[in-house]
Amino acid sequence: MEKIYVLLKWLVFGLLFIISIHFLALLVKITKYLVFNNIGKKFLLSIDLGQNLSDSWFIFICMLVSFVLIYLLYYLIKLSKQLPFLKDEDLFSNRNLILLFSTGKVILAISFLFFMLEIFLEFLSSIDTKTFVKENLSGRIWIGIGIIFKSLYQWIPLCLFGVIILMLAELIKKGSLFKKENDLTI
Repeated sequence: MEKIYVLLKWLVFGLLFIISIHFLALLVKITKYLVFNNIGKKFLLSIDLGQNLSDSWFIFICMLVSFVLIYLLYYLIKLSKQLPFLKDEDLFSNRNLILLFSTGKVILAISFLFFMLEIFLEFLSSIDTKTFVKENLSGRIWIGIGIIFKSLYQWIPLCLFGVIILMLAELIKKGSLFKKENDLTI
C-alpha cells in the first residue's frame, strides 16, 4: 500500500501543479481583458481561436473553464489533505471511500467535459479556414477524426487518473467489507 500511496501522492501534486498553471493562465487572460480591454491571441486549451470568436464570448468561455478548474482544484486539494489518512490504519473509513469516489467521478466528468469543449472549439476554429472549406466530405471526415484524436491525446491522462482513483476507491470499499466481516468474527 506504501507504493500506491507514494504514486497517488505524486500524481495528485503533479495534477495540482498543472491545473494551477492552467487556472493562472486563464486568470491572466481575463484580467488582461478587464484592465486593458485587449486579449491578444485567443488561445484556450491549446487551440488558437483567432478571429472566429468575439472577445466577450471568449472571456465567457474562459470564465466557465476557470470555474470548472476551481471545482477540480477544490477536490484535488481535499484529496491531498486526505492522503496521509490513506496511509494509516484508518484506510478503510467511509470518509476515505466517499472522498475517493467523489474525486474520481469529478475528474472523469471534467475530463469528458474538457474533451467535448476542445472538440467544439477546434471545429469552431477550423470551420473558417480555407483548407476545411475546400475539402470534400471525406477530407472533412479525416479532419474531424484528427481533431478527435488530438483531443483524446490531451485528455486521456486526466481520465486515466480518474479511473485509477475510482479503482482505488473500489479496493478500499472491498477492504472495508472484509474488515467489517473480520471484526464481526472476532
